[in-house]
Amino acid sequence: MNFGASFGGSPVDWERLADVVSQSVRADLPLPNALEALAEDCPDQATKSAFRQLAGFVSQGLSLQDGLRRLSEAQSRELRAILEASTLCPQPGVALSRLLKLKRQYQESLRDLRASVGYPILCGLVIVAGLPIVLLQWLMGGFSPMHPGFFADIGSTSCATCSPASSSSEMLIQIWVWWLASLLFLVIIVLATAVLLIIALGPTRLSSANWIYRMPLVGKYYKTAALSHLAGVMAELLGQGVRMPAALTAAARVSRWPKLKKALEEASRRTAEGIPLAEAMAKYPWMSATFVAFLAESPQNIPLEERFRALCSLFDRQTSSQRAVLERNLTGIMLLGLIPALMPVFAWFVAVQSYLAAFSG
Repeated sequence: MNFGASFGGSPVDWERLADVVSQSVRADLPLPNALEALAEDCPDQATKSAFRQLAGFVSQGLSLQDGLRRLSEAQSRELRAILEASTLCPQPGVALSRLLKLKRQYQESLRDLRASVGYPILCGLVIVAGLPIVLLQWLMGGFSPMHPGFFADIGSTSCATCSPASSSSEMLIQIWVWWLASLLFLVIIVLATAVLLIIALGPTRLSSANWIYRMPLVGKYYKTAALSHLAGVMAELLGQGVRMPAALTAAARVSRWPKLKKALEEASRRTAEGIPLAEAMAKYPWMSATFVAFLAESPQNIPLEERFRALCSLFDRQTSSQRAVLERNLTGIMLLGLIPALMPVFAWFVAVQSYLAAFSG
C-alpha cells in the first residue's frame, strides 16, 4: 500500500519498510546495516531507494524519528501526516506499521461501498432520469405512458375537431416539447453517469468532501468509518505515550473529513488548556454520542487508549452492519421503483419510431 508516495515515479512499499524498521529495532540490530542489507533483497527499486535513504540519514547521526521526518518531506500530504505522526512515538517503526494498517483498513471499508450501493444508485439514476419526461408529458395534458399509441397521432395532421392549421401548430409544439424533454433526459443520463462513476470509482477521494457526510444512509457510513479510523489512530498514539494535545493534532492531519479535522484541531487547543477531551468534543452536535460517552470520566479509570481501542472495534462492527443495511434496503427500494421508471424510457423509443414512421410516410 503506497498511499500515493513514490521514489522516481514508482510506488514505495511503506508497510514493508515500517515492518523492517520495527523488527530491526525490536531485535536490537544496527539500523543502518539492517536497512542496507534488506535493501539488497528488496525486489522493487523505489522501496530499495527509500531503505537506503533512511539508512543514510541514520548513519549521519540523525535519530530514527528525524530520519523519517526527512524522508517524509518529498511525499504526499497524506503520507507525510502519517510519517510525522509516527515520529511522535518512542517506537516509530511500530507506530508507522500500525498507522499504515489502519489507513489501509479505512480505505478498504470505503471501497466496499462499490458493491453495496453501486447497483442501487444505478437504478435510482434511471428513476431520476425519467422524471423530466413524465413531467413534460403531464404538462402537455392528456398523455398517459401506459398508452404509447398516443404518439401515432402526433405525426398525423388530420383532426376531426380542429382545423388543419391548428392541428399542424399543435403537432409542431408537441414535437418541440417532446424533443426538449428527450434532450433533457439525455443530459441527465450523462450527468448521472458521471456521478455514478465518481461514487463507484472514487469513494476514498469523496471522503474529503463535507457533503458526502450529510447524505442519508451513505453519509452515516462515511462518518462511522472516519470515527473508527480516528479511534484507532488515537489508541496507537496514546498507547505509545504521546500527550493528548499532540496526539489530537497528529490525528487531525491524518483525518480526511474536513469537519472532523477542524474539531480535532480545536480539541487539541482546549485540552492543552486543561479541558477534558469529552467536554471538548461534546460541543459539536454532529459528533457521535457513543464517541463522547466512551471518553467521559469513568469510576474504573480505564486508560483513554483502551477506550479508543474499544471504540475502534465498536465502529468497525457498525460499518459492517451499516453496509449490509445499505445493500439490502437500497436494492429493494430501487428495484420497486425501477419498473415504473422504465416506462418513460420505453415511451421515448416508441415516440421516436412514431416520428420516423410519420415523416417517412
